[in-house]
Amino acid sequence: MRRLTTIAVLLAVMLSGCITIEQTIKIRSDDTLVANYSYSFPSNQREAVTAASASFSPYGSFMDEESLKAFFANRNAEMTSYRLSERSGITNVQIIVIAKDAAKAINAGAFGAMRLVAKDNLMRLEVPMPAKEERDKHRARAAKLMPGASVSLTLLAPHNIAISNGKQLSDEMCSWHFTSGGKDSFFDAPEILFAQWKQ
Repeated sequence: MRRLTTIAVLLAVMLSGCITIEQTIKIRSDDTLVANYSYSFPSNQREAVTAASASFSPYGSFMDEESLKAFFANRNAEMTSYRLSERSGITNVQIIVIAKDAAKAINAGAFGAMRLVAKDNLMRLEVPMPAKEERDKHRARAAKLMPGASVSLTLLAPHNIAISNGKQLSDEMCSWHFTSGGKDSFFDAPEILFAQWKQ
C-alpha cells in the first residue's frame, strides 16, 4: 500500500470537492501518542470525496470506519473514536487514534509517510510532501475549482521545539496550514515538513 501522508490526500480530494482537513499529533513525554483528525466538506460532494480518499489515502476512505480500525490496528495504533455527522449541508468526520509507542506507530506507517527519527539526543518528526512536479500538475485546476480547500497539521511535542519549518504556536507546539491557492498554497509547501526537539 502506498505510504502517502494525510496531507497528500488533499491533491485528490481538493479536485473532487471543497474540503477542510485538520490533523493534530500529540506526542507525550512517556512516548505515547494521540492523533485527532477532522474532515469537513459539503454533503452533496460526499460521493466524490469518498471515492478520491479511497484511491489516494494510505488507509482507504476516511468514510469507512471498519477499514480505518483495521488499518491502525495493523500499525501499532488504535482508533478509539469515530464520529460522522451532518449539519446544514456539511458532512463532518471526527477521528481519534492513540498509540502506546509513538515512534513504532509512526514508523510503521500509521500516519502515512510521516516518520519519527532519534539521533544525537534529538527527536525529529518529518512529513514528506508530494513531489513538487506532481503538485504542479494540478495547481491551476485546484486554484480555480477549489479556492476554499485547506489542510493543516498541528504538532504538540513532549519538549520545547528547537527548530521547525512550521509556525511556532508555543514552546512545544507548531503547525502547518495550506490552502489550494494564495500565499499559503499547498503547491508551494516545502518538500518535507519537519520539527525537532531534545529527547
